[in-house]
Amino acid sequence: MLTKHFKPEVPKSNKLLFKGKVYLLTSQKTYSAAAILAATFKYYKLGTIVGEETGEPTTFTANTVEIVLPNTKLVCTVSCAKIYLIGTKDDGCGVIPDIEIKSSDYAATNDVVLDYVKSLIKK
Repeated sequence: MLTKHFKPEVPKSNKLLFKGKVYLLTSQKTYSAAAILAATFKYYKLGTIVGEETGEPTTFTANTVEIVLPNTKLVCTVSCAKIYLIGTKDDGCGVIPDIEIKSSDYAATNDVVLDYVKSLIKK
């Protein structure tokens, strides 16, 4: 098994660095690099995640290898790697938001999650 550990780096001093509250909006359509960002965002407590659990689980397979079956000559693809996002469990779930707003709460004409975050910002 190959494991790569990355240590977080403290940002350099910068007077332009944003110091306000940060919100990350997620939904069941949050996949790929966005799901990786959400897991990292949550693990390092970079702000508040609002919305739904990400569509992509926090563990997934990658790096495929093709194998030809000897009798049937069928070509199969097998994953040879499993990726675990930082700070997650192998439970089949995606990144769980800090403030959950279910998709059934969404109206067809407005974005309830965005409206909710805007109300938080105005407070």
